Amino acid sequence: MADLHVEIFSHHFACTRPTTRAREALNKFAGRYVEYKLEKIPRTTRWHKVPDRVYAAATKDREEYRFHINLLKQFREHLDFHYLKGDLVQWTIAPFIELPEVDMPIKPDITPRDYQEEAIDYINQPGIVNKLVEFQTGKGKSVTAMYAQYKRRRIGLLMIKPMYIEKWLIDLRKTFDLEVDDVIVAQGSAELMGLLELAAQETTPSYYWIVVSNVTFANWLKLYEEVGKEVLETGYACLPHQFYEHLKVGTRIIDEVHQDFHRNFKFDCYTHVENAVSLSATLISDDDFKNQMYEIAYPGSQRHKGPAYDKYIAWQAVFYSFKNPEKIKCTDWGSKRYSHNVFEQSILKNEQTTQNYFQLLNTIIRATYIKARQPGDKLIIFMASINMCTVFTRWLQREYPQLDVGRYVEEDPYEMLMNPDIRVTTLMSAGTAVDIPGLTHTLLTTAVKSSQSNVQGLGRLRKLPDGRTPVFITTNCQDMEKHVDYHNHRKNLMEPLCVSYRCDQIGILV
Repeated sequence: MADLHVEIFSHHFACTRPTTRAREALNKFAGRYVEYKLEKIPRTTRWHKVPDRVYAAATKDREEYRFHINLLKQFREHLDFHYLKGDLVQWTIAPFIELPEVDMPIKPDITPRDYQEEAIDYINQPGIVNKLVEFQTGKGKSVTAMYAQYKRRRIGLLMIKPMYIEKWLIDLRKTFDLEVDDVIVAQGSAELMGLLELAAQETTPSYYWIVVSNVTFANWLKLYEEVGKEVLETGYACLPHQFYEHLKVGTRIIDEVHQDFHRNFKFDCYTHVENAVSLSATLISDDDFKNQMYEIAYPGSQRHKGPAYDKYIAWQAVFYSFKNPEKIKCTDWGSKRYSHNVFEQSILKNEQTTQNYFQLLNTIIRATYIKARQPGDKLIIFMASINMCTVFTRWLQREYPQLDVGRYVEEDPYEMLMNPDIRVTTLMSAGTAVDIPGLTHTLLTTAVKSSQSNVQGLGRLRKLPDGRTPVFITTNCQDMEKHVDYHNHRKNLMEPLCVSYRCDQIGILV
């Protein structure tokens, strides 16, 4: 009798029916892919490392484990080390079903550029399990992925964050002549169940595209890991690893894969699909463990890098000071880690400090955006907290009644990001995957070290059709050590990406 059964799928392998000896080996293998975090020990000032996330999947009863397909070689070696070989392990390979061809009605003016054609060929070539297109922001990752699917003639599925669903629906309808029923959206468990039931009833699918909330899909996986195959009794028409074949999908697309990366990695542990492509301009991390996980999911030699970086943005860094810097807090109680949310809370606690800070930002806005503004020019302002965004938006609305000033956070309608002359938002809400027509200036008030966040924030600016140079402005308090450190990190990272860089000291005391 075998100690373990291993079934190989396109993006993962599943280990089932393990004996006690095999389960011990599986737990040790999974232990290699545990991400840890620092957690404060209660009633002390000490911190310790605790498990945070596992880059693998397993059911609660540990009768089933799933690992990324790119770990298969290491897994075989691990089994050999534990003397699990020969007849002790039963191996099978999951086949693919025959998929329907579809003729997507693409609009006649959609013509890929040369470098996009190269990416389209890469997306549609066989042999690479997980494809990654790493285009610079603004170079057309979305239309490239859609055109590749048009040429492939298969049903496409987008697995994306809920905040990007509306954006992608707009992009799909800009690219294809679609009827209402040609695109199905599944956001929430009821809609996902309905989609699976529809697919079960239709011999020939009626849809070209499916858009699925990654939160909804993750919730399904969480339920499955709790109850196993009993999930079928809760209203789901198939098991998670049968999802793509059940829907007769030919390609899965994940946009901005660096966001929710652990979630996206875990999705691969349930994926069986002919073709998969992910999109990102910044699959980079300041964390070594995260970079290792990136390399597992998307080996560097198999990524499509796109054309050389196109520099077109001018960067202006502004330093300022506080009248009483000792009164400004930037760490949570009992923590030594910098928090810009705490920094903003500290400012908002004092009315005069708040007014001084807003006047400082307004001086920068007047000297850059307002001074150079032409009709249709837009400004985006990044802050850390929703509260600060709300208060500053109201302040700006009083200051500029002649302009359309709005706040955009996740709970706000998408048009509040696209339409206003000035929008105040957060990096979490609008720092990635948005293209605002007419955006000429970005003001980043948040002190952030993350390389991804900084490059993505810079990337909201696009080349302007009239040849003007878009401007990226950052603010830093010279009284705060972390602000200076983060600026120096940002400078090393981003100065090579900009056509110019200047650093100014503003004379206003906050």
